[in-house]
Amino acid sequence: MNGCAAGNGSSGFESLLNPQFIGIKYFAQHYKAKENLFVNDLTQNQYFNTIQLWAKIPLNQKLSVYASLPFHFHEKKTLQDDININGIGDFNLMEFIN
Repeated sequence: MNGCAAGNGSSGFESLLNPQFIGIKYFAQHYKAKENLFVNDLTQNQYFNTIQLWAKIPLNQKLSVYASLPFHFHEKKTLQDDININGIGDFNLMEFIN
């Protein structure tokens, strides 16, 4: 996909406040990209969607583990054909010392 990028780099403030949790997050972004700079009518709809499983689990009183696993499903609509990219993203694992 060209023209833009989608990311889910933010863990959120709640991940620091809660001692433990397991949850699911959903991100949705929509862009209209110009297919041709000199023609106003040709635009591409681009959709970037991510479902992310995330958790913070205490191992003991001083150590917690934070993990997240995203699944991406992106779509780009063009005049010729629709392009779909789906799959698991980068697994993230961090430790917190309380």
